[in-house]
Amino acid sequence: MPERLRELTSDETGRFDPRVCRIQFDRHQAIAVHDVTSDCRQPTADELPDQRYLAYGTSITEGAAASVPHTDYVTPVARNCGVDALNLGCSGSAYCEGAMAEHIAARDDWDVATLAISVNMAASGGFSPEEFHERDDDFVNTIAAAHPEKPITCVTLFPYCDDVTESGDAEHATAYRETLRSIVEDSPHDNLSLVEGPELLPLSGLAADLLHPRDYGMKRIGDELSQRLDV
Repeated sequence: MPERLRELTSDETGRFDPRVCRIQFDRHQAIAVHDVTSDCRQPTADELPDQRYLAYGTSITEGAAASVPHTDYVTPVARNCGVDALNLGCSGSAYCEGAMAEHIAARDDWDVATLAISVNMAASGGFSPEEFHERDDDFVNTIAAAHPEKPITCVTLFPYCDDVTESGDAEHATAYRETLRSIVEDSPHDNLSLVEGPELLPLSGLAADLLHPRDYGMKRIGDELSQRLDV
């Protein structure tokens, strides 16, 4: 631990105790952790935030085009809301898998969640809006039913290439957003709510692939989304 942190006397250090450290690895490198050795221990409950935010989504949620791991959009949401973060971004997938729905539903270590679903389903061409409706309806309602007391916010597609390119399919993107909107509206679970992805991210926040947000776009999503969560 840095010597000055050992001597820190102020408690005004944010949502974590100043002696709590989080290790983050670059997403592109395979890392095997064999052991942790030093003068350290697991943090106690009073050294951590009272609540934890779970985020599910694609590589956008994972932070694919962010310059470093902590410039994804999940981190500023957690920082702005004063909570801990649990990032379940799934690069190249996030197909509203039943196994993932059951996994999130079975976990009891989160208090609020966002489900950003799913540009991978829309952009791959492998899922029609009708197929998306069937899978997504099961996905969000499985999680909501298991945690009726926890607020869950569904996020429609962020702006991406289908919306703005000549070869894109804007109607397809619109159909996906309308589908998720209707699923939330028709759900019997009151803990589900909806946020429109285009309201969180300007087109100028995207990288050159017109799909992944860069650092500016990630921060915009994080700042806007944190204002819409029930934390």
